[in-house]
Amino acid sequence: MKSSTRIWLNIILCFIVIFVALGFCSSNRGLYLSAITEALQIPRSLFSLQDTFRYASSAIVNMFFGVMVMRFGNKKLMMMGVTSLILCMVLYATSTNIIGFYIGSILLGVGLAWCTTTMVGSIVHRYAPADRVGTLMGAVLCANGLGSAVATQIVSPIIYEEGNLFGYRNAYKLIVAILVVVLILVAVFFKEKVEGVGDVKYTKKKKNPKGDWKGITFREAIRKPYFYIAMASVALACITLQATTSIGYAQMRDVGIDAAYIAIVASVHSIALAVLKLGMGIANDKLSTRASVLICNVGAVIALYMLATLTNSAIGRVMTMCYGVISSLALPMETVLLPLLTEELFGNVDFDKLLGITISIGQIGLALGAPIVNLGYDMTGSYKGILFIYCGIAVVIAVMFQLAMRAARKER
Repeated sequence: MKSSTRIWLNIILCFIVIFVALGFCSSNRGLYLSAITEALQIPRSLFSLQDTFRYASSAIVNMFFGVMVMRFGNKKLMMMGVTSLILCMVLYATSTNIIGFYIGSILLGVGLAWCTTTMVGSIVHRYAPADRVGTLMGAVLCANGLGSAVATQIVSPIIYEEGNLFGYRNAYKLIVAILVVVLILVAVFFKEKVEGVGDVKYTKKKKNPKGDWKGITFREAIRKPYFYIAMASVALACITLQATTSIGYAQMRDVGIDAAYIAIVASVHSIALAVLKLGMGIANDKLSTRASVLICNVGAVIALYMLATLTNSAIGRVMTMCYGVISSLALPMETVLLPLLTEELFGNVDFDKLLGITISIGQIGLALGAPIVNLGYDMTGSYKGILFIYCGIAVVIAVMFQLAMRAARKER
């Protein structure tokens, strides 16, 4: 098999893994909330703590991603990630108390760390031509939105099967079967070593927009002030972006928008997210990382402002639909652009290690995002105040990102 064919096969396998891992195991988790808590008589507040375990485990594991890849390689680590997801789904399907779901969520965080954004960033960065890294990253990660749309149609009828209080268990069992197929596909078809990748013959075919600059080591990076500016920006960006995803639909309900219209907005959001993840990858390649990051940052500011000022009026409903699209423009910042930002700031020398740190910081931000915004609601009885604060923070974040990238480019 030709090297180019093997490379494309690896990229396609990444798409399939993202489609299933994020689409079936992560993005539609909200569908299970009422079914599980009703069947097992678990308070929703206790059940929602599983997300904390998920993000915490993912953050810890991502810290050591570079070391793990060096030791096991992309293929074995991806297979370990899918295996962890299988164990998670088995626990979800069989647990009769909250402890099983907490343990399962830890496994979910580990699995997603080893086979989704961080892994795709590592693989695409390794195999893709330098002038198409962003496009391919966006194309692979748009599988998240597509997988979520498909998964919702498949698992929702199973979860809420009439007369079956434990229908959610059958949904999880189906996901286990799908994950086993994915594991077999990765084991059989993913090729760790592709002839020509990384040697002079292959790299000559790649345009390098950064000239001969190879990057800096992890030890050098942590001595740079812009490293800390960038990491703080990533954490704050993920905190604010988590607000748009965790309480957006609740804010719509609070202002009186009906459930049917919210469902339409949710569908538009999923489709727009898939398209705009690809779009942001293309923007990275055609414009620059600085431009694509700025576009996402501006999208976040606008989305947060629109969410804070929503009303149940004709204009408000139009604004709600616009929010569904514009919030999708902001979200690639926490997925597609993190690997691209890592390369822009630090180069290729210690890419996997620094990518793991960057995404780990992002996971910490995601873990803090929902509790902070809901604390604001508990203190004031409304999301409006905290959303305006987040909107101001998002403006600061946009400036911080640009300063960090400017400092890195100037030094380079």
